[in-house]
Amino acid sequence: MNRKQERKLSMFVVLAQFIQGTLSAILAAMPNFDNLFGEFMHKVNEINVLTGNQVLNREGNFIEKITIKELVSKQGGVIAGKVMGYASNNDLYLLYSEVDYTESGLVKLPDTLCRTTCMIIHDKALEHLANLAPYGVTAEMLGEFKANVELYELSIPKPKAGIQDKKAATAGLKVKFQEASVLVAKMFKLTRIVTTEYPEFVEEFINAKRIDKAAYYELSAKGMVVDGEGNRVGKVTMVCNELNFKRRVSASGGFYLKHMEDGVYQFVFSRPGYETTVVKMVFYKGERFDVEVVMKVA
Repeated sequence: MNRKQERKLSMFVVLAQFIQGTLSAILAAMPNFDNLFGEFMHKVNEINVLTGNQVLNREGNFIEKITIKELVSKQGGVIAGKVMGYASNNDLYLLYSEVDYTESGLVKLPDTLCRTTCMIIHDKALEHLANLAPYGVTAEMLGEFKANVELYELSIPKPKAGIQDKKAATAGLKVKFQEASVLVAKMFKLTRIVTTEYPEFVEEFINAKRIDKAAYYELSAKGMVVDGEGNRVGKVTMVCNELNFKRRVSASGGFYLKHMEDGVYQFVFSRPGYETTVVKMVFYKGERFDVEVVMKVA
């Protein structure tokens, strides 16, 4: 992966994290945005796999293969148990045997077999979904399970490639970057729909897109402002007198800090109706950190 692609991938990751932190109401106001974002996340994870990086989960956080295997095994075990209960009550012996797996049993399976077994559990549950409501199985639950299984499949190491295969992989990587860039462009066009209602979202989207340019490459911090119950708080003013810095966070409470000077600085967060909150942030060149700012209602 060349330097230009590294910057581009950094932009993809920051953009993914920004969108994941955006209020669902904003995303829902842009028809087809969720579908485009889903395709985009899949392309980014394919790039991550090809370049040996960790993959991203739905929240935009990097995740280890062993962690995602534990997650799908837990979800698969829970869903399998519910389907087994339904099968037992209705004397569906074949169905019972097809999904007779526990969380611990799934974890012990080899990677590819674990993935295949989890998909069997998903498909069988989906096949009987209409009858599984009393057992607590929902379409949303199965959708999340399938997405995690697909993420797990991406994280499974593939056989090392030979010289010719590596050339093909390099060419394939270029294609994946192009496809992901096309999806970013399509999502950006949709942001015009909410320019009037959510101008801060559009501005933050543009800022995230710029990170692939050399001048915007270094991201010092990514943060979120929440209240005491964990709900996002938008339209908060953040000020650092030492850096002569003043900005408002996005409508969804998110903010990014780029090219900050090394050192420890105090940032003051304020908004009418909330107690003023002071947060110390440490910046060091080459390092990026996440911060959560908690503001109490006045």
